[in-house]
Amino acid sequence: EWHPRGVERLPYVIMPRTCPQNFGAISETTRDALGMVVANPDTRRWKRAWFVFTAFPQIMQCEVDMVRAWLDRYEHRRVWLIQGDEFVEASIWLVER
Repeated sequence: EWHPRGVERLPYVIMPRTCPQNFGAISETTRDALGMVVANPDTRRWKRAWFVFTAFPQIMQCEVDMVRAWLDRYEHRRVWLIQGDEFVEASIWLVER
């Protein structure tokens, strides 16, 4: 949601879905209009990235496993966390190559 407001217009990449049942919160058409790229971040050039992961109560375990596996490949540290909320759990990680 912050991408259109960003000062530098940094690339906004969304991980591909690993669970076919997970359709996401917004449509592909809306994502395209906002300039969101759905791609594996490993296929793009970057040295440092903010990784935002939001887990709603209905999130699939395979999505959580994908996040853990991806983070473990890089140096990372969690810099922000919402936990114990009945509607959402969210983390922001700083990831570096």
